[in-house]
Amino acid sequence: DALHQAWLLADAGALEQDASICEKLILRVPLQAGTYYLQAHLAQEQGDWQRARVLLKRVIYLDPAFVMAYFDLSALCTLE
Repeated sequence: DALHQAWLLADAGALEQDASICEKLILRVPLQAGTYYLQAHLAQEQGDWQRARVLLKRVIYLDPAFVMAYFDLSALCTLE
C-alpha cells in the first residue's frame, strides 16, 4: 500500500519523494491518521518542531487510540 511505501522511503532517507507521496495520500484519504503521523516524523527530521506538534495533534484528533502520537507529542513538548 502507498503508506507503507512512504514509510520505506522515509527509512531510506528519500524525504522529498516521501513528502510528495504523503501529499497525494492526503488528497486521496484525508482522514488517515497514519499519513499525518509520517508527516510529523518528516517535520521532525527537518527540525520543524512546531509543524510536527500540529500534525501529531491532528493524528490524535483523527485517532484518539494512536498511542505513539501521544508519546511523540510529549517528547516534543519537553523541547520547549
